[in-house]
Amino acid sequence: MPPIVTSTEIDCKRIWIIDDFEPFSSVLSEVINESASFKCDKCFYSCEAALTELETEIPPDIILLDIGLPGMSGLEGLKHLKALAPRTKIVIITGREEDDDLVTAMTADADGFLKKLSSNSEILEALRRVARGDVPLDPSLVPEVLRLAGIAPRPNIENQLTRRENEILTILKARPSLTYKQVSEKLCISYWTVVGHIEDMFAKLGAQSKTELLLKAIRKRLI
Repeated sequence: MPPIVTSTEIDCKRIWIIDDFEPFSSVLSEVINESASFKCDKCFYSCEAALTELETEIPPDIILLDIGLPGMSGLEGLKHLKALAPRTKIVIITGREEDDDLVTAMTADADGFLKKLSSNSEILEALRRVARGDVPLDPSLVPEVLRLAGIAPRPNIENQLTRRENEILTILKARPSLTYKQVSEKLCISYWTVVGHIEDMFAKLGAQSKTELLLKAIRKRLI
């Protein structure tokens, strides 16, 4: 008789951690495994080890990747991981708020950024966001990402959106299933420019997801 698989097990997202600091990886995996929605089943201390594993194993749903690794750097590893596991979401974990490597990670199609000092709830929320197709971005990293995306800082005036923000919301209202990448292609702008504008709108409207953002914008008759 085949084993009974529960809906919880089916919905549970598999996580891999790639970080060379074992105490951090150990604590992070414990935090993840306390959630019924996620399971950290592998930790690696180098990109090389993770890439070797990917040659024979089913790719995870999400990889949490440190930038500063011995041997192959996290930035170089990001390209190879994406090539072997194109459907896997890769979130960069960093210990710095301002890092020149962020721009490289952005152009290499990282799926989000998380601070190593994030709280347990922030870590789990970031995983939930990336699992549903949003881009997890630690609040302290938003100014740097906006700068790198070429978006000038503006006051967060509630209920006041820019022309570009209205364009993005109008596209998402018509087709809510579109990814940020698809929105960027429609508007002929960079992926991270879209992410920057979305983060700006999250702050202005007090939203935490794309769906909530659309609902609040519609209710306020902004689109």
